[in-house]
Amino acid sequence: MANKEYTDWDSIIVQLNHGKEGVQTIKMMRQDLEVMAENHGANRADIVEMMLQTLEEELKNSETPKEETDAVS
Repeated sequence: MANKEYTDWDSIIVQLNHGKEGVQTIKMMRQDLEVMAENHGANRADIVEMMLQTLEEELKNSETPKEETDAVS
């Protein structure tokens, strides 16, 4: 099956930033959004919310508390 081509927009990107620096990014193709909506009854708001939750969890899991990074010789 070939990728569907759109003339207006074809993907959505959600990014968490710290200042001007992007710290977590997720991208979803429009055709995947449409499939999720069709097969799972999800609307755009639900899908964007899931993307945001995923980014927050990834960031939370990637952060190491300072006390764990300090090595004592």
